[in-house]
Amino acid sequence: MSAVDERREELGDVLPTADSLGQLSHDLAQKARSRLATVALGLAGAHVLSLGLDLVNHLLGFGAAPNQRGKNAISAALILLSLALALTCARRLRMPSWLPSVYHVFAALGIELSAQLTPWPIAAAVPYQLMRTVSWVALWIVIFPLFVPAPPRRAAITALVAALMGPTALGMTILLGNPWPGIAVALSVHLPTLVAAGIAVIGARIIFGLERRASARRRLGSYLLERRLAVGGMGEIWLGEHQLLGRPAAIKLIAARDGDDPAQGELRRRRFEREAKATASLCSPHTVRLYDFGIDEGTFYYVMELCKGLDLEQLVLREGVQPPGRVIKLLRQVCASLGEAHERGLLHRDIKPSNIMLSSSGDEGEVKVLDFGLVLAFGPASDDESRLTHDEALRGTPNYTAPEIALDEPPIDGRADLYSLGCVAYWLITGQRPFERSTPLKTLLAHVRDAPRPPSELVEVPAELEAVVLRCLEKTPIARFPNASALDEALASCGVDGAQ
Repeated sequence: MSAVDERREELGDVLPTADSLGQLSHDLAQKARSRLATVALGLAGAHVLSLGLDLVNHLLGFGAAPNQRGKNAISAALILLSLALALTCARRLRMPSWLPSVYHVFAALGIELSAQLTPWPIAAAVPYQLMRTVSWVALWIVIFPLFVPAPPRRAAITALVAALMGPTALGMTILLGNPWPGIAVALSVHLPTLVAAGIAVIGARIIFGLERRASARRRLGSYLLERRLAVGGMGEIWLGEHQLLGRPAAIKLIAARDGDDPAQGELRRRRFEREAKATASLCSPHTVRLYDFGIDEGTFYYVMELCKGLDLEQLVLREGVQPPGRVIKLLRQVCASLGEAHERGLLHRDIKPSNIMLSSSGDEGEVKVLDFGLVLAFGPASDDESRLTHDEALRGTPNYTAPEIALDEPPIDGRADLYSLGCVAYWLITGQRPFERSTPLKTLLAHVRDAPRPPSELVEVPAELEAVVLRCLEKTPIARFPNASALDEALASCGVDGAQ
C-alpha cells in the first residue's frame, strides 16, 4: 500500500472516495453527513411521536385499528433504521454512496404506509380532505434533497422513485385489506406527490449548485481552507490542509486588483510566479518554508509552513520589554533570513513584529520570518515592471514603513527591510513604536520627517545596541547598514551579556 493510500485509510471519510459520498467534495460530503444525521433523527422523532399518539388513542378506549400492528412495525423499523444511519454519520463510518438515496426511498415508502395505516379513530378526528388528499411523503420528497446535498442526476432519480412509493404503498395496503379509495381520491393524493418530485429536482439542482460553489471557494488547488486566521491590508491568512497528505499549512490569499487591465494582470501573474519560485528556494532555518503557490479565479495564493508559537507583537504584550541580550539574539536570526533573501534580490517589505514568529523549540526559541509570500523583487526591471513594482511597494504596514517606500523614491532595496527591522528592535526594547501617530498618513509622514526618540530616554539600554537601532532608523538608505550581514556583525559586536 502506498503512502497516499495509507493516509486515505487513516482518514476514512475525511477524503472523498468511491465509497464515501460519491461525487461530493470534501466540504459538501461533510455537510451531507451532518444534515443526513439531522434528517434521520427528525424522522425517527416523528415516528416516536406517532407511536405515542397511537398509545394515547388506545388508552382513550378507541381500540386498535385493523392494521395497527403493521403500522407499529413500520414505525419501529423506520426508527431503528434512522437511528442506525444517524449513528453511522456521527461516528464518521464509511458508507456506500447509494445509501442516502436508498434511505430516502425506503423512508418515503414507510411514511406512506404509516399514513395509510393510521388508526381510523384518529383519522376520523382529522378533516377528511387533509387526511385523504395530502400525501405526507410529498413533504419528505421536497425536504430531503434540500437538506442533504446530492448530485442533480442522482437527486432526480431518487425523487422520482420516492414519488412512486405512494402508489406502491396504496397497492400494499389494499392487499392487507384496506378498501379501494376510488380513482378520484387516489389521483388527488398521488399526483401532488409527482409534482413535489419535480419541485424537489429543481430545488436540489439549485441548492447543490450553490453549495458546490460555496465549497469551491474554500478550496485552492490541493488544499482545503478550514478557517481564517488573520486579515490584513495585503490579504487574508487561512488555516488549511493538503487533501491527500493531511499536512496543515498557512495559506495566504492575495486578491487581484480590480483596476488591472489584461496586460498588467498578465505581467503581475508572470512576476508572481517568478518571485514565488525564488521564494520557494529560500532555505534559511529562520525563513518560513513555502510549500506551494497558484492562482485561483484571480486570487494569488501561497501555501506556507504553519508555525506555532508567539509572534514578537504578542511576546512584548505578554512579557513586556525584552532583555537586550535576547533582543540581539532575535534580531540576528532575522538578519540570517533577510540576508539570504536580499542576496537573491528579494525584498520582504512587510517586516513587523507580527510577521516574526518565536517558536517554542529550544530554551530561547527559534525565530521564523513569516509572509515571504509578499516579497518584492528589486534590481533591473523593464519599465512596465518598474511601475508595477513601485506601486506594489507602497503596500505595507505604516508603523514599520521605510521613508523611501512612503515617498515612493527608488531605488528601494534590502535596506528598507533593515529600517523596518530597526522599528521591530525599537518595539522589543521599549514596548513602543518609534513613529506612532493618530492616522496612517501622519505615521508615514513621521517616518519621513521626524527623528526617533532615543530608546535610552524610555528604558535602560546599552549604548552600543541603541546606536545600532538608531542607525537602522536613518532616513536615507545610504546612512544605514549596507546589508543584513553588516547589521548582524554590528549586533554581534555589541558585547551585551546573554547575546551569544
